[in-house]
Amino acid sequence: MPQESLYSLLEQTLKTLDTESCEYRPANTFTGLPGGLLDFCSEQKRLPTLVVPDLHARLDFFNKVMEYKLQVLDSDFDGSATIFELLKSGNIRIVCLGDGLHSELHKERWLAAYNEFEKGIITGNNMHQEMQDGLLLMEQIFSCKCKFPEFFHFLKGNHENILNSNRGGNHSFRKFVQEGEMVRLFMMEYYGQELLHLYASVEEALPLCAICPNCILSHAEPERAYSREELIDGLFDSQVIHGLTWTNNGDSQEGSVKRMLDLLQPNFPEALYLGGHRPVSGKYALRQQNKFVQIHNPRMQNVAIVLHNRAFNPETDIISLDEKKRTSYNDIHGGENG
Repeated sequence: MPQESLYSLLEQTLKTLDTESCEYRPANTFTGLPGGLLDFCSEQKRLPTLVVPDLHARLDFFNKVMEYKLQVLDSDFDGSATIFELLKSGNIRIVCLGDGLHSELHKERWLAAYNEFEKGIITGNNMHQEMQDGLLLMEQIFSCKCKFPEFFHFLKGNHENILNSNRGGNHSFRKFVQEGEMVRLFMMEYYGQELLHLYASVEEALPLCAICPNCILSHAEPERAYSREELIDGLFDSQVIHGLTWTNNGDSQEGSVKRMLDLLQPNFPEALYLGGHRPVSGKYALRQQNKFVQIHNPRMQNVAIVLHNRAFNPETDIISLDEKKRTSYNDIHGGENG
């Protein structure tokens, strides 16, 4: 993406995040800007929530989400409209669970890029391909946020750390190679320091947690139970940031999910907590007395649909995106991006 275009989009995204309505994103007590919590439980028109797990530079996955024609039993969705059309008309809410960059399916490309990196080649062909995938996805993410700020949301994950920082609840990242540092240096060399830090400012403005009718959402399993006030002010608390983006399986306090559900969802006794972060081998995995549902499988393109009028059932409400139900998202969305 050209530097000028990306810079302009980042500025617009930051402005959008900083001016979100306090009706669903209460202001933090430190700056008065929108805080770390999205809360849609008191809205008059209760929308279905489409939950998109970790994307990791999977632009094709995101496109399939927008192209999919949603048909869900016990709902008003008859399969005649795509998710993008529902988004445009304000008839669905989309919450992405974070982790936009750093592909998980291209190990060989990362290894080839690292060979270039060790030779001092920061912006070689393999890193260009990796960053093209990631930044084209984030262009779509940021564009949707700017165009549909009330209905499209992207939570901070542990990979929303473009500076590869070890501060403020963040940790530098490496999996196959030194992905975090390679991305940071690519952005610095290709786009410059000013754009790099603007991108980081956008990441720092992302919410950490969403409360919707019948569900709580965050990138990772909560390390402990957080109060509403802690979530609102969480962008200034490194422990809250870490606890909602980095928690390993087995590191969460037992019962933390149930306590949060009891505290934050008193009107929805059947509510569940959905998250991504740690991959699952199948369709989903249950933790915390079956109250926490992990839905991120990097080799599957699944989304979850949570309705306000019935309990979430992971067997039926986690949907595999079927090619047969796709329409031309590029035709629909191309005119929107200009």
